[in-house]
Order: sequence, then C-alpha cells, then structure tokens
Amino acid sequence: MVAMSITAILGYYLLPKSKLILENKETWFVKKIKIGVEPIIRWSIRNAKMGIGVAVISSLLTFILIFQAGKEFLPPFNEGTLTIGVSLPPGTSLTKSNEIGAKLDAAFLSVNGVKQTARRTGRAEDDEHANGVNTSEYEVDIDETLDKNRIISDLKKVIATIDLSGANVSIGQPISHRIEHILSGVRAPIVIKVFGPELDENQRIAQQVQALLETIPGTLNPVVEQEVGVPQVEIIPNRDQLAKFGFTLGEVTEIIETALNGAEVGTILEGNRAFDLKLRLDPEIIESPEDLKKLPILAPNGQTISLSQIAKIKVTEGRNTISHDNGQRRTVVSSGILKGDSVTLSNLLKRKSKLN
Repeated sequence: MVAMSITAILGYYLLPKSKLILENKETWFVKKIKIGVEPIIRWSIRNAKMGIGVAVISSLLTFILIFQAGKEFLPPFNEGTLTIGVSLPPGTSLTKSNEIGAKLDAAFLSVNGVKQTARRTGRAEDDEHANGVNTSEYEVDIDETLDKNRIISDLKKVIATIDLSGANVSIGQPISHRIEHILSGVRAPIVIKVFGPELDENQRIAQQVQALLETIPGTLNPVVEQEVGVPQVEIIPNRDQLAKFGFTLGEVTEIIETALNGAEVGTILEGNRAFDLKLRLDPEIIESPEDLKKLPILAPNGQTISLSQIAKIKVTEGRNTISHDNGQRRTVVSSGILKGDSVTLSNLLKRKSKLN
C-alpha cells in the first residue's frame, strides 16, 4: 500500500528535481550495491539453468514458509506492559473490590520480572466504556529482558492462590486490548459469540465452547461473559379482571409505570433555577412484592381495588445484563493467546467443535 501510494507521490514531486537524475549520476550507495551484485548477475547469465533453478527453489520455499507462518491481523506486540482484567461477580461492593485488589497488587509484585503495578476499579457511568466497581484493570510493567510467557505463567499461578470465586480474569496488553475492542467489541484476540433467543441455552453452549478452548494449547484464560441471575418482580395483568373493572391494558400499564418509575407532575422554581417534581412510590414499597399486591387503584367505575385483584405479582429470576449484537441476544466467550496465532487457534476450535 505504501509503495503504491506514498512512494509514487513522493517520487513524482521529488525525483524530477533531483540533481543526480538531471546530471545522470549515481550515489555512492548505489555504486557499492552494483559492485557487489554485478558478479552474481554475470554468473547467472553464464549459468542460466542453474540460476533459474535457484530462483524456482527459492520461490517454492517462500510459499511453504508463507503457509506455515501465523495469520494475524497485526503482529504480536511486545509492549513491556500487561493489562490484567479482573471482573468479580456483579454486585460486589467497592470495599470488597479494593480488598481483593490490594491482595492482587501484592501478589503481582512478588513475581520475578514485575517492576510495578497500577489499578483502576470501575468507570464512571458517563464513560464510553462504563464498568461497575466489580471490574478492575491492572497495568503491570514487566522486565522486557525476561521471557514474557514465563512471567505470564507465574502471574497465573499467583492469581490462583487468591480466592476469586465467580470472577473472570483476562491477560493481555494495553494497545492490543484497545485494537481488539475496536475489531470485535471485546478486549480479547479470540472472541466467540453465541447467538440465540434463549439466554440459558446460550450460556450452556458458551460454557461448552470455553471447555473446548481450555483443551487447546496456546490459549490463555478462556472465560464466558458474566451473566448473573438477579431477583425481579414480574407483574402479569389479568385481562378478564381488567374488563370486569372497566380497565384497558394501556391504562393499567401507565398506572404501574408511574408507581414504579415515577412521572413528572410539575416544576418547582427556586430563584432562576427550575427542578422537575416527580411522583413515585416509596422505594420500600417497590422492593416488597407483598406491599405491591396491596397497592390501591381507583377503577373507572369509582371502586377502589388492590393491584392483586387485576394482576398476578410474583418474584422471578432475571439477568443482571443482556447483551445484543444487531438486535440479537448473544453471550461472548473470549480467550487470550499465550502461543500461536488467532487464525490457527480458531481453526483448531472449529475442528474440535465438529468432533464434539
């Protein structure tokens, strides 16, 4: 690309004005090259068959090496710094994250080859890549004169000594992580996305893929995207009862939405400042299914009834997060690379998945 664009443009503007071209001269560097190359060219002319044979053999060896070489979008970087991401179970408090973070900091510094560490826990809600306080990123500076794979192996060993039940741990490098996030939306060189409408089935398949990745040499810490069940209150309107009391489904939905989420009912003025006045239920009532059942509602016929008379209220389990790609639900399995390249490891995973 550079040879076809930048080189051609620079040549167009610079070469016509070159003094050497105008005076038909050569630089000392070109003269030296000609002195060295001339005997080889003359020998090739005198021994044409042998010269062609050497060229053909060289071309064949080049093609063989090309097919055996790794197939990466970008060559592996040696940045001198590792990025270690630790995602504790959703809902973990900042105090607990800091407590575990301090233990990990001390463990990382105990590894031979680690010079210093820095940690960031959580990201602000308005951040482009907002994260909860259960997520921490560690920047670990390493000694570039030592074997990086050995340092990563030692880091994995010290991480295993700390109780990180339910946590996902990923190991990579800062710039590589940013590029990978741009390419796939996930900070990992190997990303498998499982699509489907049923979240439980997606999670089951994702765990199978993770198990296959762990059997492939060269992969590094395969993990499944964290999806944790959280309790939620489900309100299911009874259409027959709605008709009995003269409600429409839309009216009841609006009443419930106002009660749970609140609604702006006015504006309060204080000097030159304006504040919206929002009406909603007491949070303690919202968090109690039994209190929600007793919520009084004025029916169109003037009768006061409870919410439980026109709707079924129950506590179910939902997901803490549901991720989508192009409108489809998906679960991500990701892995780092300790040895090899992403294309070779991906092909190995495809072969293993067909066998299973």
